Amino acid sequence: MNLIALIIGLFLERLVTHLMHIREPRWLDAYFDWGLARSRNMGAWLQTLAVIAIILLPVSPILLVVVGFRDVLNELPYLLFAILLLIFSLGPRDLQEEVRGFCDARSKGDEEEIGRSAKELTESNFPRDPGERELAVEEAVLFQAVNRIFAVVFWFMVLGPIGAWMFRVTDLFRRRKSYEAARLREKNDAAAAAGDSIY
Repeated sequence: MNLIALIIGLFLERLVTHLMHIREPRWLDAYFDWGLARSRNMGAWLQTLAVIAIILLPVSPILLVVVGFRDVLNELPYLLFAILLLIFSLGPRDLQEEVRGFCDARSKGDEEEIGRSAKELTESNFPRDPGERELAVEEAVLFQAVNRIFAVVFWFMVLGPIGAWMFRVTDLFRRRKSYEAARLREKNDAAAAAGDSIY
């Protein structure tokens, strides 16, 4: 059943690329921020347990639905739910469109758009040197392909929709934690720079 759901889900995912924006579950950001704030001052073991709990909480309703639908109406509700969850677990954005946007900006020489596209793909600050930037973007495309597509498909085949959603929640948590860490670093750097300017 998972293989059928995977084939249909991948086909439908290509058809609904114009609806990609609804696949970015920004509503999880506030939840992740809350969890990160609560676990920040914990010891290493407690922090690890807190992170596991933060990830498992959004996955538990999916487990209940999957178990509930498993033997109903020849698994048709399960199949439909698995397809829907797979579509939401892939991405969240279209990698092909992002790469095309970067290549178009590079061919036009639009440095601002090159920078924005490169930052989206690499999820970090990128080298200013064009050669190093190209290499960083190439590596990022491979990483993003694994993250957005291949790992989701792998976990879907291993654990079904629960595995795909758990991977996506874990990846969204990783991204949010990286974003918050970078934001705190910038804030601390700005505060340090302001302190130095006083003297």
